[in-house]
This record gives sequence, C-alpha cells and structure tokens, in this order.
Amino acid sequence: KEYKIKEIIKKYSNFADFPIIVGKEKVNTVEPLWRKSESDIKDEERNEFYKFITNDYEDPLAHLHLSIEGSGAEFKALLFIPQKAPFELIRTHQHKTVQLYTKKIMIMDDCKELFPEYLQFIRGVVDTSDLPLNVSREVVQASAAMAKIKGSLTTKIIQWLSRMANKDTDKYLSFYKTFGPMFKSGLNTDFTNRDKLIELLRFESSTRKEGEMTSLKDYVGRMKEKQKDIYYLTGDNRSQIEANPNLEYFKKHELEVLFLFEPVDIFVVPSINEYEKKPIKAIDKEDIELETETKEEDNLSKSLVGLFKEALKDQVADVKISKRLVDSPVTLVTGYDGLDRQMERMMKMMGQEVPKSKRVMEVNIEHPLIRNLSSRYLANPSDYLLNKCILQLFESAQLIDGELASRADYVKRMME
Repeated sequence: KEYKIKEIIKKYSNFADFPIIVGKEKVNTVEPLWRKSESDIKDEERNEFYKFITNDYEDPLAHLHLSIEGSGAEFKALLFIPQKAPFELIRTHQHKTVQLYTKKIMIMDDCKELFPEYLQFIRGVVDTSDLPLNVSREVVQASAAMAKIKGSLTTKIIQWLSRMANKDTDKYLSFYKTFGPMFKSGLNTDFTNRDKLIELLRFESSTRKEGEMTSLKDYVGRMKEKQKDIYYLTGDNRSQIEANPNLEYFKKHELEVLFLFEPVDIFVVPSINEYEKKPIKAIDKEDIELETETKEEDNLSKSLVGLFKEALKDQVADVKISKRLVDSPVTLVTGYDGLDRQMERMMKMMGQEVPKSKRVMEVNIEHPLIRNLSSRYLANPSDYLLNKCILQLFESAQLIDGELASRADYVKRMME
C-alpha cells in the first residue's frame, strides 16, 4: 500500500542523501540539519525541524548543535530541551528521547541508551558512522561505540547547562523548574559528574522572593561571618515551610535557610553532607547548634518540663527547653538519630516499612501561654487543665507539621 510505504520511508529514510520517489511524489523532504553548520541554520528552520521529529507544537526552550570527531566516538547531534515536560514524562517518567541514525538512516527512534536516566528529557537526533545499519537493541546496548558516545554526550550536555546557568539565567531556571526533579536525581546515580551537578542545583530560600532561586555557591557567598553551616528546611510547599516554628530563630538572626519542597530533594540534599567545607544541616533536627544568650533554668521551668514529659510520655521521645523558638510556644524536632519526617512520608508513599520514631518537643519558656501554664502549675500542680493544654499544644505542633492524625478529636477537645 502506497501510504504504508511512504510512512516507512519518512520514518527511517527521511534524511537520505538521495531523493526517494513514490509514484511521482518525492517522499523525503526534510533536510538533515545536524549535518549543516550551525551558522547556516535559521531559528525558524531549527524550530520546524524540532517539531517534525518530536510532534511538539511549541518551539524548543534551547538547542545544542554538536560535531564530535577524534575522541574515540565520532558523531553529529542536534539536541533540544522542550518548553514543557511531555504528559507521559509527568505521568510515568517515560517518554521518547532521541533518534539514533547511522549515515543519516534511522536505526532507532527512541534510543534511551544514549543518556543516563536523569538526562532523558533531551530530544533530538544523534548520527554516527560507528554503528552498522542493521542492529538490534541488544547489539546497541553492548556496543563500545555507544558507551563512548553516551559519555561524550553526558559531558557536553552538563557543560551546556552550566553555560546556560551562568549566561542565560532565566532560560536555565525555566528548564530547572520543569525538569529539575528528574535532573537532580543524577546526584545519586552519576558519581563521575556529581560535583558538576551540585553546582547546577537551585533552591528557593528564606531570603529570596517566592519563585527566585539560589545556588549553593551564591548561598555560601552570602553567609554571615560566624555562620558555620548551610541550613535547610523541608516541607510540602513554601507556605507550609514559612509557617514552621523552627524557622523563627533564623528569621530573627537573618540567617538564610534553603527551602526544600520537591520530594527528590529529601534524597539528594542530605547526601551532599557539605559544600565548600560547610556542613549542610536541617534546622528541624535536635542537634542543630544555635548561638543564644545563656538563660538560667529556674526550678519552675524544670518542673514544668517534667510535667510535659509525663503528660506526653507515650507521644514524644523527650521534652526540652527551646533555643530556636521566638514567637511560638512549642515545636517538634527530629532526634539525633531520627529519620527526616519528609523522608518518612516518602518511604511510606513508596510502600516501604518505616521504623516508628518519636519526635522531640521543645518548649519556649518565654512565651506568654507557657508562662500562664507555669502560673497554673504553681497554684495547683493537680490542675486538670494542665494535661489538656499540654496535649493541645502537642497536637497543634503536629497540625502545623501536617502530622495530626485526628483533626476531629483536636477540634472537639478545643471546644470542651
């Protein structure tokens, strides 16, 4: 059937050097732009070529034109970053990547073997003379030439993204906000390029406006003179993080805190450990070091903390007087050896068993509400309201963290 013959020609031989005629119609009509000099290609041509090979209706966000010779892997390539993530990539993390050609004849229309998984948002064409025309996917996977091409492509793409991050910040951030979750996963898989990938990470922070992002390098450049650590806080979104009581000390002392609300950040950032010899620490951990004025703990404060411990002995690992709270009465933090709560949540979502761990409660003894509790305790240590108020404070802290099991019981107790 003539239409079927045309389909096959357009799919596999559309860029052949010679004209292919079916009946009286020339079937192969698109030029192999990757074979031309980049300076000879107009933007309109390049955009139309991208739409032809991807079936995307939008222009690409960025392109990379490569001609590699004499490096043990000879190939030409025209690669693109889409404006938006394809629907199937968002839904299943799977979509078509690049087309593999040998001598302008397509041998694979979706060659995922050319890129590590974290770069598989790239679309385009790679053409090499180092592979035979008739190959199976198994042969391609085992080919030494493919391994060399993959390594060279990975290096070139990281260099390309680095140039974009330094010279075209808006374009890079547009890419990062679209494909960042996929790209960041490379830190835990590509150890050869790990240091380069760390430089390409971007985060929102407590000193940047919503939507603005910072690199670790720029963060370190803004650190306070006596600041030893890089701080971060996790949450489901920016508004939840900004409402977290654990941020109060850092706001008061104008210490910048990175905001992590992408699920992949929980697996990536703690694995970095330090950057430019600055430890990277979560501010909702018990072991965070804070410089504060030393306040003598009076006997009443110690007794009240003891009351908190007794009332919450089944719910928390410990109760301590807080150094990090400014405006809130209590907060919950993760113990020295505890698992990050966002990590716990992610593991549960993935169906993994998570060991039960209790949080540590910190109490702001300067807060008016806590002072009122102290007064009631001093007047009558057996006051029935004390335990109710303590439980209400604990569940309020859980509510802020998104961990409250029963909101109905919480509200009902508040009404009593």
